[in-house]
Formats: sequence, C-alpha cells, structure tokens
Amino acid sequence: MNKSERMSWYLLRSVLLVLLLRSSTSAQPDKRIILDHADSLVGLMINGEQAQQLIGNVQFTQGSVVVSPTTPRFVPPIGAAPAG
Repeated sequence: MNKSERMSWYLLRSVLLVLLLRSSTSAQPDKRIILDHADSLVGLMINGEQAQQLIGNVQFTQGSVVVSPTTPRFVPPIGAAPAG
C-alpha cells in the first residue's frame, strides 16, 4: 500500500468513526418530561407540606409516550429550594 492509499484508508476510517460516535450519542432517549398542557396550577398543603396540583386537561410527554393523568401533584423534597 502506497502513501496515498494509506492516507485514503485513514481518512475513511476516521469518517466512519465520527459517524458511528455521532449516531450513538444521538440515539440517547430524551428523559425530560414535558408538560404540554394544563388548565390551571393550584398551590395546596398536604400533611403540612406545600404542594402543587395541575387541574383540567393535563398532558405530559416523554419521548413518544403521552400521559394524561386526572390530578397530578408535585410535592417538592424536604429542604429543596423553592422554584422561581
């Protein structure tokens, strides 16, 4: 194999490696849970802890999964800083 053929082979291997790495990182599933819609957000107390409840036409998505719970609630962990 002459110098030109070695350089071509090296370049081809490099391009294939970059494409392989790029495709493997883009195949990672999106783990974010996205709130698509809710009619209202209400603050409330549950067992002395502040909580938030979404009401009406609630819809979340995570990747291709769509969830429509009836009354989802969020109770922040103890010691968590308030949002905002």
